[in-house]
Amino acid sequence: MLMRVSMAEPRLRAWAGPIACSLTAAFVLLDSPSAAQSPEAAGGVPREVVQIAPGMVWPAVEAPPPGTMIELAGPGVHLPAVLDGLRGTKDRPIVVRRSVGGTTAPFVVGGETGLLIRNCEHLLVEEIAFIGATRRAVRIENCRNIAVRNVLVARLGPDADADGIEIADSTEIELRTIRFDGWQDAGLELTGVSGFGGSDLQFTPLTRHRNRTAIRVGAGCRDVRLSEFSTRSIPVAVDIGTPVASDLTPPNARPETAPRSPRGVVVERARLDRPEIAVRLADAEDVQLRRLTITNPGTVFEIEAADLRSARFSENLMVWDPGSMKAFAKVIRGDEDLELGTNLWWSAELPAALPLLGDFPGRTSAPQRFSPDPRLAPQGHPTADGARGLGRPAPGES
Repeated sequence: MLMRVSMAEPRLRAWAGPIACSLTAAFVLLDSPSAAQSPEAAGGVPREVVQIAPGMVWPAVEAPPPGTMIELAGPGVHLPAVLDGLRGTKDRPIVVRRSVGGTTAPFVVGGETGLLIRNCEHLLVEEIAFIGATRRAVRIENCRNIAVRNVLVARLGPDADADGIEIADSTEIELRTIRFDGWQDAGLELTGVSGFGGSDLQFTPLTRHRNRTAIRVGAGCRDVRLSEFSTRSIPVAVDIGTPVASDLTPPNARPETAPRSPRGVVVERARLDRPEIAVRLADAEDVQLRRLTITNPGTVFEIEAADLRSARFSENLMVWDPGSMKAFAKVIRGDEDLELGTNLWWSAELPAALPLLGDFPGRTSAPQRFSPDPRLAPQGHPTADGARGLGRPAPGES
């Protein structure tokens, strides 16, 4: 059996209010014509279509052929589900989405996991809202060539470790145009993922949710690129690396049992607004942090690493109101191989406050700039001529 429903029943009455509150956001995010397709796949080959009505147990599908479309009718509330062993192809992926021609997003509500995708390849999930799972909205594990696009994940918990989307031990994964509204631990958690691309991601906190971390790139990750995203009032915006081995590995354990640190991580063209910590770094290799606009951080860096190698922070723009930033960085250990290229740090409290903000972490390969006022646009890009080329690019800027 390749597709089955989670055993957890949705709490329909308890979630009636949250669903109504999220409906407008989901409609704005998901009601777009870009993903609508005809029942025929590329080349005019007819698709096999599986229709799922609100409240219906997802039917078992034995070895669905490539190109199968699994349609969730909406508006309405759908049960959580597991997709296990589905195999599409590059040209004919299996697609899970709202019904063709549907006007609003279907909701998958409740359960421990809203949608578990396991042992699948060439699968596309799009135009669905995942609301109120207790542990995670979507989990992808042991998969390759999976895309999740134009999705809302919201109101995760109350499990203290509840995440928005978890991806583990998978390759070639794409996330695009996803809104994260309210979670507990991490909005996006990556472990053992290689060949990952994430863009147009929005991380927004909700009250009565911890919203601890927006993005965490953990052990075993390779070739991860995150771009064109935004975080708002999240305590830790970006967390990269594995804790030092002594924190995770029992005494006298063999070195090979220690978790593998992430390698090849690019974070770029993003806006991080009001984080307590903008970037947390632990053990990692080849980390590029560039073209970021960071506004009103408590501190830009927190670093505790035994093996942080080839990390670079350049072409970034930091802007804060007087008194809002407490320090440039909190360095416990391991910042020696962090390189600071050209960056602009601006606040009306400078230069008088420089002695209060402490030292920059790592080493500088270019002078750090403290003027001019970049005059940020609402999207987070600078409008002052002297600040162009720094921070999040303007729309249409390369």
